[in-house]
Amino acid sequence: MTPDNKWSSFKAGDLVEVWSDGVPRYSAQVDDHSEDGEMVWIIETRTAARRLLLRSDNVALYRLSA
Repeated sequence: MTPDNKWSSFKAGDLVEVWSDGVPRYSAQVDDHSEDGEMVWIIETRTAARRLLLRSDNVALYRLSA
């Protein structure tokens, strides 16, 4: 499985797994993203917390649904 590097291709409702330091941290639902794909808003599945992820953060997103 490889991370999805085109954050601009995510659609609201896509399910993703968020990895950091090579370890899966949590699953989430994509809420929104910037047009340039440098930022993506996600809603964490377990806690329903909304988070803003930046391309410069040490995270990788793995798409679980298309």
